[in-house]
Amino acid sequence: LTFSVPGGQTVSYIVGAGIYGEDDNVVSEKSVAATRGWIARFGRAVGSQAVEAISSRLNSSAPAGMKMTLAGQNVNFDADSTLPFTEDGLSLFEKNGLVLWDGKEGPAFAGGAPAGERRMLLSDLLTRSSFHFAATEGAADVAGGRWSAWGRAARTSFDGGGAASIGGDVTTAMLGMDYELGRFLTGVAVSHARGEGDFQNEGRSEIEAMLTSVHPYLRYAVSERLSMWGILGLGRGEMTLDDKESEQKIDTDIEMSMGAFGVRGALLKTGGVELAVKSDLLLTQVEADEKDGLESISASTSRFRGMVEASRAVALESGGSLRPSVEAGLRHDGGDAEEGAGLELGGRIRYTNPAWGLTMEVSGRGLM
Repeated sequence: LTFSVPGGQTVSYIVGAGIYGEDDNVVSEKSVAATRGWIARFGRAVGSQAVEAISSRLNSSAPAGMKMTLAGQNVNFDADSTLPFTEDGLSLFEKNGLVLWDGKEGPAFAGGAPAGERRMLLSDLLTRSSFHFAATEGAADVAGGRWSAWGRAARTSFDGGGAASIGGDVTTAMLGMDYELGRFLTGVAVSHARGEGDFQNEGRSEIEAMLTSVHPYLRYAVSERLSMWGILGLGRGEMTLDDKESEQKIDTDIEMSMGAFGVRGALLKTGGVELAVKSDLLLTQVEADEKDGLESISASTSRFRGMVEASRAVALESGGSLRPSVEAGLRHDGGDAEEGAGLELGGRIRYTNPAWGLTMEVSGRGLM
């Protein structure tokens, strides 16, 4: 439309109408929903790994002594201590018929192994082992308290999501330090988690995440048989989404917060056999920032468990002890991942030698 105005000038107006297509750079609602489901499961896995590692530390006695081996070299915190390691490798593994393999060339540590040896890859050793170093009785401070340091690694796999077919793996390494005085034990753990997975949309979109978290924790022993504990967690990291539908690769920041509370009561302690009941509640929330066509995402999960645990101590001629244990119970999940009730089964074997100040543990669990 053109109009004339005084002075001989003209003014033009353009009026238009039409249908505007969707921006190709915007991640679709289907991909956003699948991403929300993936980070919900990622956050639940990281939170569950923290609960399993820290609660296991809280429910086990600390060995006296501070000794370890790094890259095959002895590290002695006590000049008079003698470690059960040799220059050729770990005699502890050899005595138990266990040989470490690098998966290519052969044994990672030299030295023969007896008949019936069991081979373990170095990657398996990392994710299935732990360490725990505690000050000796004589090293307790003036108040009578004792410091401990511990570490663990864990790997979790998940599948779900219905039509989106969400899957992934999460590997986490965790280091902690705590202080025990009387009925109280308090400490802090730092974890670094890496997750990789994918989901189905217009192809198999891939997703990766890294998260570094801090977990303060506290335990209170109500009595010799009953204890309560609490764990908090705050973490920050990055997520990369390779969305096949919009053909974009998006990097964004993520944050996680979690809280857990649990109780454990020993029902029976006799002849090395222990029967206990335990229950815990876990809440997690993960948030991803808006970035390059991906809207901000918030995903939360909840988990409640009631379990029965049975264990038995077995003394070894070497002076150490083995404690195998099994547990089973009901679990209920909620939030932005799988919901409903299921049966959870778990087991672990713990090796302890107070003379060496060493504890090693292998554990696993599954949900039906």
